[in-house]
Amino acid sequence: MKVTILSQHDFKRALSAVSRFVPTKTTIPSAMNIKIDVEGETLRLQATDLTMAMTYEMRCASEKNGTTTLPSKLLNDLVSNLPPNQIELECNNDIATIACGKFSSTINGISSEQFPEIPSLNDNVVGTISASLLREALNQVTPASADAKGGRPILEGVFVQLPASTDEEDNLNVTFSAADGFRLATKNTKMSSRTNKNAFEVVIPAESLTELTYVLAHATEDVVITLNDNLVGFRVTMENATASVVSRTIDGKYPDIARVIPTVYLAQVTVSKQELQKAVRVSKLFATGNILRFKVNALLGIQLSANDSQKGNNASVVEADIVGPEVEIALNINYVDDALSTIPTDKVVVEFQSGQQPAVFIPNEDTTFKHIVMPMMVR
Repeated sequence: MKVTILSQHDFKRALSAVSRFVPTKTTIPSAMNIKIDVEGETLRLQATDLTMAMTYEMRCASEKNGTTTLPSKLLNDLVSNLPPNQIELECNNDIATIACGKFSSTINGISSEQFPEIPSLNDNVVGTISASLLREALNQVTPASADAKGGRPILEGVFVQLPASTDEEDNLNVTFSAADGFRLATKNTKMSSRTNKNAFEVVIPAESLTELTYVLAHATEDVVITLNDNLVGFRVTMENATASVVSRTIDGKYPDIARVIPTVYLAQVTVSKQELQKAVRVSKLFATGNILRFKVNALLGIQLSANDSQKGNNASVVEADIVGPEVEIALNINYVDDALSTIPTDKVVVEFQSGQQPAVFIPNEDTTFKHIVMPMMVR
C-alpha cells in the first residue's frame, strides 16, 4: 500500500469519526484497530465493536492498493498532532510508515485477515431523511434511553416507528422514542422520501445512534436509511467523503409508550428555559437523592427547593406565566436538567396533572417533541 492523503484535516476528521466505533474492551486484538483499505482513488476506513460499525470513504491519490489495520488510539493521536499538510502513508507486511512535513513515524499493525467482518449496507432502502432533522431527533430522545445497568435491553434502544403509506400518498411521518422507566422522550418528524410503503417498527441501540450524530453534523445531503432482518443502516454523504453506519437492532417488543403520554393537563407553565435551567442547576448543589421539589402558583411563580442534611438547602423562585391551580410535585433533578437541555426554544412549556402524575416538558409552540418525567414519591 502506498497512498497520499491530500488533507491532514480531513484525515483527522475521518479517524475521529471512525474511532468512535472501536470498542473500549474486546478479546479480539484487531478490533482495537482501524482497518485501512486503499483501492484506486478511494481510502476506506472501518471500525466495529461487533454491534455497530462504520465505513468511511474519502478521496486519495494512490500509487499502490493494499490493506492493513492500525491501532486506533495511536493513529488518532499521531495524525491529530501532524501539521496541516499532505500525509504519505506506506505499508509493507502490516508495518506502516506515515510521513507529513518533517515528521515520520512507523506503526506496527495487524493483518486485515484478522479483522472482524463488517456487513455492508443492503439494497432494502426505506427512504431518506434530512440530516439536520435526524440529528435533532436523535439528540432529543437518546438521553432518555436506559443504560446497560438497567437490566432491560429493549430500553437501551430508540424505538423508531414509520407508518404504512398508501398507493395514493406517501406517509412521511416518523417517530423516535426512548424511555428508561422513569422518563420518556418522543419526537415526531418527517422523512424526505419513502421507498418502501410498508409500516415498520424497529429498536436501534441508542449508543449506535449517538455515534451517528457526530457525522450527521457534516452531512451535505439527505441520509439514506436501509433495513434488513436485524440490521439497520445509514448512509451519510459529506463534502469529499461518505460514511456508512450499520447497527444491529434490538429484538423484543417495545413497551406501549402511548399510555404513558398525558393527553390533558391541570396546570400549564410557560417559562424562560434559561432562567428555569439556571435555577435547577443551582438546586442541584443541594439535592439529596436528586429530589427537586416543584411548586407552581399563578401568583408566586415557580418555586423550586432542594435540601441536603449536611450541606444545607436552597430555594429559588422563577417568574412564569401559569394557567391553572397550584400544583406541588417532586421530580428527579437530573431528568429535569436533561429535559431542558434537549429543548431548542427560548421558552419551555411544562404541563402538570397532579403531584402523583408525570410532568411534561414541551418546546414553546412546538408539540412535535415531548419529554415526560415521572414523579418521585417523597415524604
